[in-house]
Amino acid sequence: MDTLIKILFVIVFPAFAIYFFIKYSKLKKKIKKLNKEKSREITNLETQNAELKEINTNISNQLNELSKYESIVDAEDQAKK
Repeated sequence: MDTLIKILFVIVFPAFAIYFFIKYSKLKKKIKKLNKEKSREITNLETQNAELKEINTNISNQLNELSKYESIVDAEDQAKK
């Protein structure tokens, strides 16, 4: 019985410890990789969001310009009538 316990403590438990340490290390690397990818995705989405806001601003400005000309044309049409 003593020999069995010694074998457990000398061989089996360290083997499990090494196995779980290796698994933990691999998971840690995967998590770092996923965090980097997530960070890149967030940066890309923020860039796209900024571009879309700029496009939206440009469209709003163009609509304002068109509404000015539309009011001028409406005024000219009313004057002709």
